[in-house]
Amino acid sequence: MTVRLKSGGFVSAVARRRKLRPINKADRVMRSLRALERTASTSRVLNLIAIEAESAHRPEYAEAPLFRNKVLNTALIIKHRLRNDDIYLFDEARPTATKIVIPFDRQDLGLGGQSVFVGQRGWTDVLVEACNASGDMHRDLSALRMIDTLPSLDPFLLREHLRRHGLSVASCYFALSPADYEAMQGFVTMEITKLIELAYRDIGGIDRTHAARLVEALLATDVDERLEPLRETLVMEGGSFKEGVFSWKGFLYYKWMLTTLWPKLTDVCNEIGRIAVTGQRDAETAAIWRRPASACRAG
Repeated sequence: MTVRLKSGGFVSAVARRRKLRPINKADRVMRSLRALERTASTSRVLNLIAIEAESAHRPEYAEAPLFRNKVLNTALIIKHRLRNDDIYLFDEARPTATKIVIPFDRQDLGLGGQSVFVGQRGWTDVLVEACNASGDMHRDLSALRMIDTLPSLDPFLLREHLRRHGLSVASCYFALSPADYEAMQGFVTMEITKLIELAYRDIGGIDRTHAARLVEALLATDVDERLEPLRETLVMEGGSFKEGVFSWKGFLYYKWMLTTLWPKLTDVCNEIGRIAVTGQRDAETAAIWRRPASACRAG
């Protein structure tokens, strides 16, 4: 039995009773599934449909999938800011959640889809039913819980986070393009070179190729024996050292991203400074809008 949505989508009556929420073109929670169809993965969206279209022919896609369930592995994973009509689904208060959207038709996302939040009441039963799962989904549910602990879906951090928890996933799932990786490697090399030159300035510095080797080892997927001298120098145990390297990677990643975002942030601050606010305002809002644009730029 099916129920036709006014917007043109379909959702099973059983799923409706289980609180699997319909997502459609008119749903204010989603900007537009059709718009996501033209979007690669971002820090907010993991577009598994686009990844399948791009990489399904690669052996690694089948050998090391993000999710073993085929329906789930062609879904949209979204970091979503919870609204008032979403909060009741959870037992605890939280500002954001990880939303799983399963399209009605992968070829036309404009028809809408079904969604469920990781961690909402009864979410595992709802998801198993939506994915038509006939086998054990323990591994996939565990992967979703890992993803839910992250504040964003930045591909570099997502890959490292899953690796640290023993989940090996094909590189095609992470939209860190070769060009991005090369640009980041160049940025990190520059940063590490400054550190090495500072450490060795009293003996005339060292060859820059040493910095490049360290960066290559630092950005490698696994923390291997190449970083053992660094671990010994820092006097850290294996587990703590891996955590430290992961945190360092994250810091460098966001610092690299900031180099491209900062000019845009400056433009946004300038635009905010030109906004004219009308109507009644409380004292706190009025105080904020009295701040000059330079205060915004200064942080």
